[in-house]
Amino acid sequence: INAGDYKPLVLSDIEPSAAATWRSKYPQIPYICKDALKLSADEILNQVGNETIIGLLGGPPCQGFSLNGKKDRNDSRNRFIFSYARFVRDIKPLFILMENVPQILFDKRFKMLLSYLNEDYNVRYGILNAAEYGVPQTRHRMFIIAYRKDTNIIPTLPAPTHGFIKPIFG
Repeated sequence: INAGDYKPLVLSDIEPSAAATWRSKYPQIPYICKDALKLSADEILNQVGNETIIGLLGGPPCQGFSLNGKKDRNDSRNRFIFSYARFVRDIKPLFILMENVPQILFDKRFKMLLSYLNEDYNVRYGILNAAEYGVPQTRHRMFIIAYRKDTNIIPTLPAPTHGFIKPIFG
């Protein structure tokens, strides 16, 4: 919001306290407080009116994929990765950005998501360490960046901005 490059059109999460916090700070931006499994793309599109959704940013729950906790591959929250794919399919944004824990890379659902995205999107994914971008903690996260193929944009992951070791290019 402060950078001004993009304008959030609508947000969604199931957590009422997150919705209350957002609404108190940005009451002009719609926030749908609903389970993503029950949320439809039409509900999102109805909130944005005549605006075009340029990008879809999301992060399905990571608890079932994370090394912390129970490490349960059958955690019911893991299925939210398919909700994200459904929103991509139904909204067809120009680009997507998804974040999760690195361990998601080893889950069959991630491979299914990539297969689906590769049909209509140029996809790049990788693990980034927040410390290499100026965040004062080591925090590894997997990111997917994808642009619709009709944009002819090939996504790249951002080069690190902080740290002692910089990539060497010949």
